[in-house]
Formats: sequence, C-alpha cells, structure tokens
Amino acid sequence: MTDKLRIALHQALGDAAMKTDDEDIDVDEIDEEEGKRLDKSLAAAFKAFRENQQARSKKQGKTSQALMHFRARVIDLLQIYLETSPSMAVTLDMIVPLFALLEFCIKDPHQEPLAYRIRACLKKLSTVKKFKDTTNVDETLLTTVLKVIICND
Repeated sequence: MTDKLRIALHQALGDAAMKTDDEDIDVDEIDEEEGKRLDKSLAAAFKAFRENQQARSKKQGKTSQALMHFRARVIDLLQIYLETSPSMAVTLDMIVPLFALLEFCIKDPHQEPLAYRIRACLKKLSTVKKFKDTTNVDETLLTTVLKVIICND
C-alpha cells in the first residue's frame, strides 16, 4: 500500500518529485494553474489511499477468516480436553499461549468471536479441580508461568 501511495504521489508531483532533498522548491514560483493541478492530483492520490485503507479495515480477508475458524476449532478441542481430567503440566502450558492469543484478538475487531471462545476456554481452565497427574510440575514451572503472565515477556 505504501508503494502504491508513493507512486501516486510521484505521478502527482510530476517535475517537483524529481528534485532532491537538497534542492529547495519555492512555492511562490508555482503559478496558479500548476498549483490547482497539483492540489487536485494530490487530493486524488490521498483519497484513493484512504478509501483503500478503509475498505481493507472493514473487510476481513479470506485467509485471516480461515485462520480464525481454525483457531476456534483448536479452542474447541482444548475445551474438550479440559473436561477430561487433564494433566496439570499440559494445563499450565496452555495458559500463556491462550493469553497471547486473547491479546491479539482484542486488538483486531474481526477476531471478536474467537476472543469470546478464548475467554470461555480460560474460564473452563480456571475451574478445573481434578487433574490426571501432576508430574513435571514443580516450583520452577509455576514461577516461570507466573512471570511470563505477569511480566508479559
């Protein structure tokens, strides 16, 4: 998008675009006709850029949407796993990626349905009371998970 805007500005500026940063352009030397032409062409270039940017922000791409649906299915599988007395080590390993994904989804309005599912998964994860086993869970793992969550490293 930036390259397209640069090309459009280059075309709009015409001869003035050929000058380097070292050369000064005296605005008083531009006649009224040239000023109007320059104004119209710059306005058209920025208008096209703004329209493209607005259209892109309102519409979610197919690949982005497919990725969101895939992530939603993965969250569904995680919720099913949490219902079956999961291992505590695996449950702890799930926390950090879920929060990272939630942070990503909060920033993108197109990912709102996924954010809802992640919140539901985190709620289910917080209500797990019985674990299949606690092997490989020690103070080091717990402190590492808490540091990553709190410090956001």
